[in-house]
Amino acid sequence: MRAIVAAPGTVDGFRVTDVPEPECGPGQVLVEVRHAAVNNGEIRHLDLWPAGQVLGHDAAGEVLRAAESGTGPRVGDRVLAFGPGAWAQLAVFDLDSVAVVPPDVDLSEVAALPMVGLTALRTLRESGPLPGVAY
Repeated sequence: MRAIVAAPGTVDGFRVTDVPEPECGPGQVLVEVRHAAVNNGEIRHLDLWPAGQVLGHDAAGEVLRAAESGTGPRVGDRVLAFGPGAWAQLAVFDLDSVAVVPPDVDLSEVAALPMVGLTALRTLRESGPLPGVAY
């Protein structure tokens, strides 16, 4: 399968190549990635990843293999996901890092939500309630 992997020491710091398909562990789902997002921090710190590591954290796609436990999204569910290895045709994510996307929501519009959403949530939690904003 095709993936974008770390390539320290190259001009770009990454390359597109073929890698083995990821294997699901217990409590994980296999997702066919339809859309992935790129974050500033991921690009800025490409040199920190070991050579060959599949890059990226934010993805949206369709579940190809459900968790062995029978919990979480089912095969065919559209999901957004957060976890390492998102910049590949297939990626594995922990159940607590995926959310089912309603059918009327465009996957391309939610692909960047995990990191951006977590950043916003952490910022709000750290700063406390904002004056004049109803929650």
